[in-house]
Amino acid sequence: MKKHSSQHKTQADTTANRAPTGYLSKRFVILAMAFSLVLGLVIGSLLANLALEQTQALPKAASKPAENPQSNGPQLSAADQQTLSKLEQAAHQNPKNQENWVNLGNAYFDAQRPDAAIRAYETAVSLGAHSPDLLTDLGIMYRQLQRFEDALLSFQQAKALDPTHLQSRLNEGIVLYYDLHLKDAALQAWKEALQINAHIHMSNGEPLASLVERLEKTP
Repeated sequence: MKKHSSQHKTQADTTANRAPTGYLSKRFVILAMAFSLVLGLVIGSLLANLALEQTQALPKAASKPAENPQSNGPQLSAADQQTLSKLEQAAHQNPKNQENWVNLGNAYFDAQRPDAAIRAYETAVSLGAHSPDLLTDLGIMYRQLQRFEDALLSFQQAKALDPTHLQSRLNEGIVLYYDLHLKDAALQAWKEALQINAHIHMSNGEPLASLVERLEKTP
C-alpha cells in the first residue's frame, strides 16, 4: 500500500489581498515539480549508463561443453562406435541368439561400460550361455560396480563349470581378500589357482606364490 504524505495542505486565505500570493506559490510548485522530473530523468539515465558499463566490463562465463548422458565410459573412436552399433543391431534383430549377446557384452567390456556389459551378458546367460570365460567376464563387470557378492557368485559358477579354469579362481581370491576382507577364504582360492599354474602373477607383476607366502606370515 502506498504511504500518504504526513504533510497537511495549508488552508486558503479568504482575504483579497492574499490572492496574488497564492497564485505565485502555485507557479513555484509547478516549476519545482518540473525541475524535479527533469532531474530524476537525468539521474536515472546516468545510473542506467553506469550499470551498462559495469555489465560490459564483467568477464563472460566460459561455455561448458554439452555432456552425453548416455555415455558412461571413455569416448570411442568412430570405428569402434560403428562396430558397437553393428553388434547392438545384430543383438536386437535376433534377440534369441546368445552369441550375439556375448559379442555385444564383450564389446561393452572392452569399452569399459560395465552396466551395458552386464545387461548383455545376463541376457546371454538367460538364453543358456554358461561358459567359464563368460561368467568370469560377468563377474569382473559386477566387481567394477562394487557388486561384490554377485561377482563372487559368478566366479564360483565359472569354477564349478571348469575346475581347471585359472582366471575364475584368481578373481575369486581378489574379491574375497580385497573387497570382502575374507583372508583365509582368499588364500584357499589362490592356493587352488597355484595348483593349476604355479607361475601365475598378479596384475601388478608380483608372483601369486609370493603374495600367498607373505599373507600367511602376516597376522
